This record gives sequence, structure tokens and C-alpha cells, in this order.
Amino acid sequence: MSLIVEDGGGRPDADSFIALIEADAYWAARPHAALATAWAGAEAGDREGALREAAGYVDRVYGARFAGRRLKGRTQGLCWPRREAFDRSGAPIESDRVPREVAMAACELAARALAGPLAPDPPTAGRIAEELVRVDTLTTRTAYAVNSPAPTTPPVVEALLAPLLRDGTARVARG
Repeated sequence: MSLIVEDGGGRPDADSFIALIEADAYWAARPHAALATAWAGAEAGDREGALREAAGYVDRVYGARFAGRRLKGRTQGLCWPRREAFDRSGAPIESDRVPREVAMAACELAARALAGPLAPDPPTAGRIAEELVRVDTLTTRTAYAVNSPAPTTPPVVEALLAPLLRDGTARVARG
């Protein structure tokens, strides 16, 4: 199944921020990077799947924190393009395309996705801790895994996306 690349119009069926040929060019321009070798050696279908996973990761982890509002609201498939968005220096972000930083972040995440899930499911085995919180007559029980490793966003992705976020800073993504 071919990628459906966001073209700047807020496509409802978009599943990637960048075309495969553009992602291939991104990694071809960085032949010294270990990830470039892994990218070049992967099958086209695997690279496309990795770009889809990267777009989903950007949407889940950063979508609500990007500046501005979705161009077509909830009907568009991905969190970009956006309107009324400004970067942290106050410059307007064009509303008819995906910012270069988002496309580059998707490339970085996609290459890592070839090695495994970007945000793996939390472990189901191991020690589970529970906490009871009581406020007046209301009691809440929270369960969580103890000492489970939390996935983090690669620093290069955080640096690329930070200027596009509402508060201007990226935060480590936790699972």
C-alpha cells in the first residue's frame, strides 16, 4: 500500500509527513550516519511502514503541543498542516505545508522504527504497584509497573520540533 503523503491541504487520509523519495534523499545526504545504512538497506515497503509509524508517533507525542490549530480540524489525518501557528521566534509557519522540521523529525524517527517500535507497549510482566488515593468519600486506585523503562524521544527529534511547540521546548516522551 502506497503512502498517502500530506500535501498541505489537510488530507483526511494522510498517513505520512514526507514521501518515500524525499526520505530516501534525506538519508542519502547523510551517508556517514549509521541510520543511513540501515535505511538504505531496508525494503521500500518497510521504509514506508516506518514513515507511517513515525507520523503516528509525532501525532501522539507532539500533536497537542504544536503551535496553532489543525488546518481542517479533526477531519485531517495528521496534526500538520496548521493555521495561526508561529515558531518560538514569532515567525509565522506556513499553513499550506508540513514544516521542514516535522519532515526531518519523521525521517529520524522512521529510521529508528526500522529497528523496532518507537513506543513499545508497556511491560505486562513484572512487579505491579497499586496506590489508593482517598478524598472525602471518593477513592481512586492506580496501578503501574515498577521500574519499567520508559521510551524516550531521540534528542535530535526533540531539537527539531522544539521551535514548533507552544512553549518552545520539547519534553522527553514517556510511555
